[in-house]
This record gives sequence, structure tokens and C-alpha cells, in this order.
Amino acid sequence: MKSTWKHQLILLFREMSRNMRPGWNRHPFFNKIMDLLIFERKRGTVRNCKRPVSVPIGKYYGILKGEQVIVSDLKAADDLNAFGCYGEFLQRREPRVSVECFESNADQQHQQERSAKIWKRLWPTDNSLRLSMEEAMYLSAEIGVLQISADNGQECMPDVVWKTFFGCYGIRFVRRYATYRYFRRQGWVVRSGLHCGVDFMLYRDGPEYYHSSAAVRIVSKGSKRDASAFIALNRELNSIKKTLIEVIVVVPEDCNIQSIDSIHCISVMHSSALTWKTSDDR
Repeated sequence: MKSTWKHQLILLFREMSRNMRPGWNRHPFFNKIMDLLIFERKRGTVRNCKRPVSVPIGKYYGILKGEQVIVSDLKAADDLNAFGCYGEFLQRREPRVSVECFESNADQQHQQERSAKIWKRLWPTDNSLRLSMEEAMYLSAEIGVLQISADNGQECMPDVVWKTFFGCYGIRFVRRYATYRYFRRQGWVVRSGLHCGVDFMLYRDGPEYYHSSAAVRIVSKGSKRDASAFIALNRELNSIKKTLIEVIVVVPEDCNIQSIDSIHCISVMHSSALTWKTSDDR
């Protein structure tokens, strides 16, 4: 059967989308805002190299502990962190040698130097990977590579994990996960934005290759904006070459957000603003 010109156009658009940069797969038709982003490669990285694998392959196992999931297997932890930059490593330090039992009569400066030497002798003994609620939910429900279990070894299905996280944070978890899922599906590496006072940071390929391009802040629909705080945050982010993206998560009134299926009826809208620099005429 001959393909119609519409079908050929769809195939061409899909091929173009695969070759575009992450976050640009809808530009210029839907996401013109992404044209404002800056992609700054980190020093020491090889140019024109193959893009890293962003989707983990295989089966991984994690333990649900409160509002996070812990992956203890070293190989699995390394794979999840390498393929898509998921999770944060927990490196608890313990003494490799016995710490002195008796306190000395030295002055305060000597005590500080002694404490510093003891700290240097500590050795990381726990290389477990901590997955946030959004990361664990995405790997489990969206990609299907993570099997989550309780402390007693009983498997927790994605809907059970959803209800657990919803019980911790309610609508806030739903909004955060919807935002995380939205940008992950567009090819971005999404990391915590706590250090910048926002919800998430967006990276092309990952923090190992590029500096973050944008900061994502989730706002409530119809909420009053603090103009001073917005201007201060926007200027600060622009000074370090980051674009502020504000996201509104639209949840229909008849949507049961306690169910994992609600994610399919939730939509995400975003907007951005840049600081105009008169000295640079931009």
C-alpha cells in the first residue's frame, strides 16, 4: 500500500525530532521558549562524541524507605546513575582505624586540626543510590526497569508506590511528578533544583557533559506572584546563564489524583522570561 503524503510528512517530522536537541523536539511549532536556552559544554568533555545512553536497560531492584527508594547493588546503582543520571549516591563515612579514646589537653586549634585529620581517615562505606520520589516513580511506572519492594521483601506495584508517595505529599507530589515526567519524556536530564531555590534543573545529556540550561519552578494556577522575589530569582539565574521556566500543572476537577492513572489526564503548561540587558542590547 502506498503511503500518503501525510504519512510521509509524519515520518519525516519524527526523524527530525530524533535529531534535534533535547527539549527542542517540538520547536518551533510548540516550544518556542526552548530557543532561549543556552547549552554550555563543560570543560574537558570530548566534542562531537556520541550522545550518552539516557534510558537504563535491564532490571533493577530497590527498597522503598519512606519517601525515597534505595538501590544497594553497586552495579545497578552505577548503571542507573550512568544511563540517564538517576539518583544520588549515599556515601556514609566511617573510621578505617580506631579513633583515639582519650581526649588531650591541647588548645582549641589543636583540637580542630586533630578532628580534621580524623575526618581524612574516614572512608566511604555505603555506595547505595538514593532515588527521589519522582525518579523512582518514573523508572518504575514509565520505563518499567525498576522493581520496588518493601523492607519485608514484598513487591510494591507502581500503584502502591504512587499511593505511598501521595500519602507523604499529596497534590504536591502529583505536580512534581507530572513536571518531572514531562521534561524527561522530552529528552532532558532532570535533577534537583534545591541549590538554586527551584524545583528542578534541566541538563542536556547530564551534569557530566553540560552545565544546566534551565531552572524549573512549579507555580499554582491563579496564585499571586511576588514581583520582587520573581525579579530577584530571574536575574540571579540569568547571571549564571540559566533560564527560568515556570510550570503550571493543570489537574481536571474530575481527576482522581490518588490513582496512578490520573497522570494521563494531567497537562503541563510552561512559560519563561529573560532579563533584558541594555548594555548588551539583549
